[in-house]
Amino acid sequence: MRKILSIIILVASFSASALAHAETGNDAAETLDKFLLINKCAVASMIQQIHQHAPTDDHMRYLILEAEGTNGYVQCVMHDNDTAIYCEAASGYYFKSLKISASGLSTIARHGFSTDASKGNFNFDVPITGSLTFDDIADRMLQTLYRAYNAHTDHIDIKAPLIFQGKRRLPTAVCLIS
Repeated sequence: MRKILSIIILVASFSASALAHAETGNDAAETLDKFLLINKCAVASMIQQIHQHAPTDDHMRYLILEAEGTNGYVQCVMHDNDTAIYCEAASGYYFKSLKISASGLSTIARHGFSTDASKGNFNFDVPITGSLTFDDIADRMLQTLYRAYNAHTDHIDIKAPLIFQGKRRLPTAVCLIS
């Protein structure tokens, strides 16, 4: 039984890795669909874990996804006793070297972020309701990270102080249950 479980875990790990590095033509390209398939479960799970902690300190109730080497990031924090979530996408306001393409800016706007960077990052603040799920938030974060900052699966760093200390690489797993 233990050997079968080990083989299943090994095959699942290999499949996720192979999916993330599927080659298209002569260039290792990762599509948005593959990127979401590999990362969305982990991100939605972390958002849910943050939500499950008693909301005693709003300042620790955040998740940051950072596209390695770009200064591009998306971060969200739950606030007001988990009745709302405030999210930001890097605008270049704090990191002048960050350049966002017109299509990246369009993506940011399409996912509900303001596009006014005159006083800080692009942001949105929405109530958490029955119609807004953790998957929806994860999807917004990941699509923005992928399209605006060219993030790829093996190059996403995360910070989530209610879940772990310090910065880590985003764990990948193919989500089979939606």
